[in-house]
Amino acid sequence: MSALQLLSDCPTCRVEGSVLELLDAAGPNTTPLEGQCRLCGFRTEAGAIQAPGRQFTAVVEVIMALERWATDDGEPDVHGFTHTNMNGLTPEQVAGRVLAGERVETSFDVIAFLFPHAASGARLQEPAARPERKAIFRPANAAEPLNAVDTQAQSATVAVDPQDIARALVSVMVADGVVRAAEKKFLARTLADWGAPPIPDGDHRVWRPQEIGVPADPKRLLQAMTAMSLIDGEADSTEVRILEEYARAWSLPLDRSKLRRTSSLRALLNSIVELFVA
Repeated sequence: MSALQLLSDCPTCRVEGSVLELLDAAGPNTTPLEGQCRLCGFRTEAGAIQAPGRQFTAVVEVIMALERWATDDGEPDVHGFTHTNMNGLTPEQVAGRVLAGERVETSFDVIAFLFPHAASGARLQEPAARPERKAIFRPANAAEPLNAVDTQAQSATVAVDPQDIARALVSVMVADGVVRAAEKKFLARTLADWGAPPIPDGDHRVWRPQEIGVPADPKRLLQAMTAMSLIDGEADSTEVRILEEYARAWSLPLDRSKLRRTSSLRALLNSIVELFVA
């Protein structure tokens, strides 16, 4: 059996990307075979909770768990581990948030775990150096340039490229390893309606949000990516994780409940598709 390692958020300690899940790469990519939180020990098997995870009661308990996690990841300095991976927080600050039941944001690269090598037909490549581009891309029939750059947000990422719109959409399209005719049609129609150029077939892979520029209207692009994930009726786990990474990178909320199959899902899909391609 070939397996993928995925990262997901822990419902017990509420640390983003702390649960390491194992998924059958040849399966339907819906329910992880097993998963375990690297901080509190929350554990699942075949979607069923086997261990609810430790309920920490003191700062020192959380710090000791962080030290163990850091050591397992090859980082002997727990302060460096939390500073690098938890938005500059100290171990004490992380412990305080865990004890308070607050969400702990991290910078763990979920997409790198999703696609460490060639997996499900999509290969994640390391970011390559790209030439700086000065021109601002303005799509047709748009009041605001979709790829105009917010200079503050852009300081943390690469230069904008007109093809970044396609790169973001393609990342969702190839995520589950099956590229459908309806998805290709949606991609072509959306790019045409926005006046955005396509990308070569060789670039049809999963792109990290850090590899592409920040659009002027990231909410609009994330909605289009969500519509792409719902074309077959329901977003699968890999598509959801990619959407989460882009939402996190662009500081946008993502309602996962809208990505599950419900009685109103078709109406939601129709409304989104109508918004972008009708």
